[in-house]
Amino acid sequence: IPCLFKQFGTVSDIEFIVCPTCESFINKDDGCDHMVCSRCLTHFCYQCGKKYDMIFNLHGLEFKHRC
Repeated sequence: IPCLFKQFGTVSDIEFIVCPTCESFINKDDGCDHMVCSRCLTHFCYQCGKKYDMIFNLHGLEFKHRC
């Protein structure tokens, strides 16, 4: 895993990742690695920090990514 995690404040037990667009600190409590930044709405992977490619198809919006 790349060194995208940063400690924030005095909380040493929580890992944060930085949004690839607006650089907001984001942590994950549970669920999949597909994250959406609450500040700028960028879709990205929590594991590697790369943005998802948005693809429109017949069924609506789809996101594609591979670490």
